[in-house]
Amino acid sequence: MMIPVRLRFPFELQFIPKRGRRVRTGSFYGDGCGLVRRADPAEVSPAFRLHFPSEASQKVFTIELIYFDERVWWPLPYFSWIPFAHLMSADKFIEELANGDCDILGVGKGPVREMPLIRTFMRSNHDEVLASVQRKLSDNILLCGDTAYAVGGEPAYIQIRYRSSWEMTVASIAPDRSVDPTIGGIRVPPGYFAHQSVQRAFQYGHFQLADERHFAEKLAARSIPIHTMPWIEILMPGLPRVSRDQIRLDALFRCALDRRTDWYSWAHEERDSKTFFACRSDIADVAAQDPAAPTTTQDRFDVLDNFVSCADEGGALWRMSVHFRRLRRNFRSLAESATLTGFWGETRRGTASRPAIPDEWLAGLS
Repeated sequence: MMIPVRLRFPFELQFIPKRGRRVRTGSFYGDGCGLVRRADPAEVSPAFRLHFPSEASQKVFTIELIYFDERVWWPLPYFSWIPFAHLMSADKFIEELANGDCDILGVGKGPVREMPLIRTFMRSNHDEVLASVQRKLSDNILLCGDTAYAVGGEPAYIQIRYRSSWEMTVASIAPDRSVDPTIGGIRVPPGYFAHQSVQRAFQYGHFQLADERHFAEKLAARSIPIHTMPWIEILMPGLPRVSRDQIRLDALFRCALDRRTDWYSWAHEERDSKTFFACRSDIADVAAQDPAAPTTTQDRFDVLDNFVSCADEGGALWRMSVHFRRLRRNFRSLAESATLTGFWGETRRGTASRPAIPDEWLAGLS
């Protein structure tokens, strides 16, 4: 069921003021109306239950992810030092939309002015911003009971390295295979998906899926007390899952789009410059494709392989950025993994594999 809500959002306006001749540009608030999805608690199914122990308060904070319309939904939290200690209620979310104080949907805020007296309206993106807000709201937000939810992905155990120590946490994988989930989604994807350390863990393969808790406990036991480790309780075992290799491949593809992975700055020959820009063009073409296409996996693997191989032929790897060298090392690790053959074959048939974590990788974390 869709219910109407009031919207308040910033938009850009070019105008000539009443007592002036020059064209000026300013950000102003606009008002509108949108539709948000509301579901009865009896219509949704509990999918996962996440438990976060807190040493400071000696409590365990628990949140529940729900499954609705063939997607996993995460509750929207307030910003807090303790993950999900305070959740956003449905009434509070509707209030935030109406007053425009919180940029939940990622349309931007900027310096907003009071509307002056205007002689001539030149150009405005009011309608475009309103359409974007309405689309993001209807596609990504769910109100159920007294809680506001945002569409997310399957939770996973994440290992984050801080110099010589490790930290275990729980984060969300991508809700889909989009290159940038924030373009069609909310400003901050739920479950810390967009956090840099989480994306780096996906690239390195330092994560375990929800049903691989025994692997996560082995790793956590080496650095933290087990009783402080967050854990995932699976309430719907039959949910469709994503393979580890696909998660790594998508994370590496997003990393390749980062300009910090460019190696052209270290290549001085004309041949290398032409090769580099051809690789960049291929990556941009694949990024513009529909992420749900059946050839997405193979296309992303091919352009990454070409990007890395061309840099190898150019030489002088020691002079290239640490970001590119990290991308190259992680991609080679993915390409040489023992589970790769089964991953490609099953993915092309439209199903996901569930490969086991190699023993060599477990030993490499020690």
